[in-house]
Amino acid sequence: MGGGNTCLKALGGGDVKLLAAASIWFDLHGGLLLLIYTSMCGGLLGLALIIGRRLVPAGVQQRITWPALKPRGPIPYGIAIAAGAALVMIVQGPNPPAYKTVLELPLLGR
Repeated sequence: MGGGNTCLKALGGGDVKLLAAASIWFDLHGGLLLLIYTSMCGGLLGLALIIGRRLVPAGVQQRITWPALKPRGPIPYGIAIAAGAALVMIVQGPNPPAYKTVLELPLLGR
């Protein structure tokens, strides 16, 4: 699925890897929340970039070095993925819980 999004230029290779790495922390329910929250954060990010691009005066747009603020520039979706993962961690926490996994490890044959 990630390779198809990369080939279609819907997501960059780094975005696909970040989403895959973030999804390891969650079970199926958390993975669904990750996709929902990432989509919501991506929508807010896109809206903020649309508004930001319209607020930048035309004379300043020619001197901008950050590509995301240029007209028809890319959207840094990694920000939305990281925000979505952070929201799921706040709402649900990792699954399995990291503290529980570490405490249940057998201690060298005891």
